[in-house]
Amino acid sequence: MTSTTAPATAPAPARPAGRPPAPGPDRPRTAVRTARRRAVLVGDGPTAEAVRDAPAGPHADVVDLVADLVGGSASSEAADVDRLVRETAPDVVVVASSRPTAAVVAALDTGADVVLDGAPAGAGEIYTLAEAVRRAEGRLSAAFDDRYAAAAAELRRVVADGRLGTVVSAHAEWLHANRDPRTAAARTSRRADMLGWWIDDLPVSVFAQGPGSTGRASGVASGHGMVLGYQDGATVTCSETAGGPRTGYRVAVNGTLGRADLEVVHGQGARLVVHRHGGGADVVLDAGAVATDGRSAMLRALLAGGDDAGPLRRRADGSDLLRAAGVAAAAARSAASGRAVPLSALGLAL
Repeated sequence: MTSTTAPATAPAPARPAGRPPAPGPDRPRTAVRTARRRAVLVGDGPTAEAVRDAPAGPHADVVDLVADLVGGSASSEAADVDRLVRETAPDVVVVASSRPTAAVVAALDTGADVVLDGAPAGAGEIYTLAEAVRRAEGRLSAAFDDRYAAAAAELRRVVADGRLGTVVSAHAEWLHANRDPRTAAARTSRRADMLGWWIDDLPVSVFAQGPGSTGRASGVASGHGMVLGYQDGATVTCSETAGGPRTGYRVAVNGTLGRADLEVVHGQGARLVVHRHGGGADVVLDAGAVATDGRSAMLRALLAGGDDAGPLRRRADGSDLLRAAGVAAAAARSAASGRAVPLSALGLAL
């Protein structure tokens, strides 16, 4: 994140965008609401640029960016968020900073809805965020754009429609280029969220191993894996390899009536096939690269607000975010101890 250091009493620069800020506290927040939701952006993470472009792009009808905050330490950023929210009365605050927890807590404490692009950095921050969600009037959502990709959504639909019967097991393999250990917990959180969302179940235990590395002439491939137990009895295995020759994922879901196989190659396309027990198969999806990208659809849904009552339940809420972060924390404990870790050991109501 591009930043300038500033003490809490000297706020980091905020770039106004769209309409001028609403009048001060003498004017109620509800009086400044319009058809377009007012948004404040904090930080410069992966989703930030798309949010900046939204008011002039395809989402111009749903959002008006009233302030854009960059810079500052975590503590000064939190103070700036509190000030900006009270000055501009936004409907939603998008937090896309590298250390987001303090800013998220500050925004939730003002009563604003918050979209978090990222994940808590450690177990301690999970507890802090969980307490903020518990007492908040606003709603926390996670920017899990994979849920909005057409290919991923079709697999979720196959499970939700009962075409596989009762899910008994699944396996997923992710291939990506990112070897940065600082983002490992965030990646694990996103993987865990997708697995639980696909099979519509809650994780209860994690066994993790890795990472391991193998030298190659062209570079280094590193990987790790997890085995997750779920509330309704399913067992899910997943692995992740960084530094491979392509990016994407394969996932297979096995049920009492059949099996679904989805392969996604980022930038190229996706294919989903449902196999029936006793013979026969249906190609549910065979699509190009557009089916693998859910960023634009996610932004529109989260910036526009409203409920997500459809059968796919794409919006990831605060509980989904905390549960996914809890899996990542439990996986780290498991990899260190060599033992399976129940999520209940974290002491969180997940």
